[in-house]
Amino acid sequence: MNSEKKILKFLFLSSFIFHLSSFVFPAACAPYHTITVDGDLSDWASDERIVLDFSDGQTTNRIDALYLTWDADNLYIGISYRVDGNGILLYLDRDYGSSAGFDDLTSIDSWDKNAVFSVSGFHPDFQWGSWDGSDGNFYKILTATSTQGISATLKTDFSSDDPCSEISVSWDEIFPDGFVKGAKIAIFASLCDGSSLAVDCAPDNQTAELPAVDTTAVVNCDSNADGIPDNDYISDFEIRKFEFPEVFSPNGDGRNDNLDIAVSLSAPGSASISVFDIEGRKIFSSLLEIPDTGEYSVRWTGKAGGKYASNGIYIVHLLATNSAGEEISENKGVAVVK
Repeated sequence: MNSEKKILKFLFLSSFIFHLSSFVFPAACAPYHTITVDGDLSDWASDERIVLDFSDGQTTNRIDALYLTWDADNLYIGISYRVDGNGILLYLDRDYGSSAGFDDLTSIDSWDKNAVFSVSGFHPDFQWGSWDGSDGNFYKILTATSTQGISATLKTDFSSDDPCSEISVSWDEIFPDGFVKGAKIAIFASLCDGSSLAVDCAPDNQTAELPAVDTTAVVNCDSNADGIPDNDYISDFEIRKFEFPEVFSPNGDGRNDNLDIAVSLSAPGSASISVFDIEGRKIFSSLLEIPDTGEYSVRWTGKAGGKYASNGIYIVHLLATNSAGEEISENKGVAVVK
């Protein structure tokens, strides 16, 4: 590179440092964990499994695990289980420890399975019921004898090696008057036959016999009592490589005409790569599917609107997304010097 080009590079990079602070790109949001409700447990983190119950010995009618997590908008529940000619019930208490809710559901109008709860502070406000692997229905318990179906996203998939149901219900449905400070969610699940809770439950009862229930699993969703669901999720999803030369010269002379952008992620996903000029106008974009942790690349020929980009500083923006919907981003500058 001759001395004139070195001077141009210095001026352009100086301009880039000055202007970069004024750029506003879409922020990568990291909620506690957003779950894709598809009946596949693979996108759950290990610390979101709140009950592990593989020791009962049943082959077909069994509950193996309960999962619970949330993001800013929704509460998510996962249940790993298998049934054959039986159903499954899940009971949810939105404010464990309070007196609100119902501990005797022996006369409920939906899924009456003679359930009675003796756990101090556990008074379910909601229930979900499914028979023989169906997606089921989600209900708000209005009184000890009546329920109302509410909107929820439900999916059961028994085709995999880890059969399960997943549930997503909005915080607005759980807390129609606003998220409760210090909210603790408690859940209990049990298989059922034609008349009552039976066969297996999670967590396991301590002393009582089904359909009497003496246990529950409790998760604190707002440990600092600020009225906002806790955001404690630490993701291992990261951009491992986002590299390209600092300068290139797209002019068709066959030398340094293209910018090859190398990308590597810590997990399979997709990478949206965009190039912006110094005024914030997008002049190039490309979507790259990344099936593994290897290195992949995108080439920018330096053209914008069919013409070679003018000398100047350009910002290359990478937005990566994994299968769980997590997003991470990074920006880097490149100088066009012809």
